[in-house]
Amino acid sequence: MMKAVNGYFENGVCIPTETLVLENRQRVIITVLDDVQPSPDNTDKAAKIAELRSLCHPGKQVWTEDPAVCIRRMRDNDRI
Repeated sequence: MMKAVNGYFENGVCIPTETLVLENRQRVIITVLDDVQPSPDNTDKAAKIAELRSLCHPGKQVWTEDPAVCIRRMRDNDRI
């Protein structure tokens, strides 16, 4: 059986626009079309802003040390 689905290529990955149930190592045929279509975007503006804010919140990963102090400490620990 052969089935054709639409999709798009983004960041080095082919992404189908519908869910596929595939086996590992199942053979596929990839056809590249000449026209470029924008990827579907089903999220609203408020959801996008909330996601961006969740990625930018201050947390334990925020660097609070003075960069000059950090560089001096790294150089001091680097010398024997």
